[in-house]
Amino acid sequence: MFGALFFIAIFVGWLLWRNQQKTALAGTPLPATPEKILEAEVSFFRKLTPTEKNRFTAKAIDFLKRTRIEAIGTTITDTDKLLVAASAIIPVFGFPEWSYSNLSDVLIY
Repeated sequence: MFGALFFIAIFVGWLLWRNQQKTALAGTPLPATPEKILEAEVSFFRKLTPTEKNRFTAKAIDFLKRTRIEAIGTTITDTDKLLVAASAIIPVFGFPEWSYSNLSDVLIY
């Protein structure tokens, strides 16, 4: 009985912690002009049709909303963050329904 309550308490704590992490990310500012940055920096993006560019941009913004990108011993810009998102989206772009559901942090050293 005590063991089951212990595991339920751990699970509820984990759910609360995960919700807090997602709420913290929701307030993270996004790059003001992601399309311009992607157009200038990502050759894959330049080859897409306008409809595909819209989908790519939406997936990149969704990635940035769900994933914390943190600098360790360096500084990063909005362009760096958007390039990380693009690097994550490119390999799975052919799978429209796929997303990184278990990735919460990316560390840049």
